[in-house]
Order: sequence, then C-alpha cells, then structure tokens
Amino acid sequence: MNTTTFDRMICKTCKTSSRLSDGFRIDWFQVVPRIVDRAGTFVQHDCGRYFRGQRIEGKVSEKECGEKCQSATGPACECKCGGENHGC
Repeated sequence: MNTTTFDRMICKTCKTSSRLSDGFRIDWFQVVPRIVDRAGTFVQHDCGRYFRGQRIEGKVSEKECGEKCQSATGPACECKCGGENHGC
C-alpha cells in the first residue's frame, strides 16, 4: 500500500478543510501548527478563527473514494485517492 502526505488547512471552529495555496505554509514550530503567509502572518478563516495545519496521511487502497473521505475532518485517509480528495 502506498502512503502519501498532503498539507491542508483545517478550521478549528467549522472543521472545513482545503489544500494550502501557493505562498502559504504550515508553521510546524508552533505548539498548535498554524497556516502562515510569506510574511509569516497567521491566516484567519471566514469564521474569524485561525486555521491550524494538519498533515493528511493517505494510504492508497482499493476502496472507492466517497462521502466518508470527502467530508472527513480527521488526518487519516485510506481509499483510491490516497488522501488527495480528503476533506474537500
């Protein structure tokens, strides 16, 4: 089974997830990793809370990628996409 990792930003309040855009990175030096821009400024979500970084650990398997994967809020994924569609 292949293992992949993806950097996502997950809102601490509403649990929505999306991929990091160009120019943003996860600051892994914080106790709770947060998303920062090129200038090192923390990024806020539409709901006013800060994003926290979470690395998605995906495992490629024969399971079809479905609602369980695409609406996930946790860090683990095991299906055909290997984490690419996780939380989208």
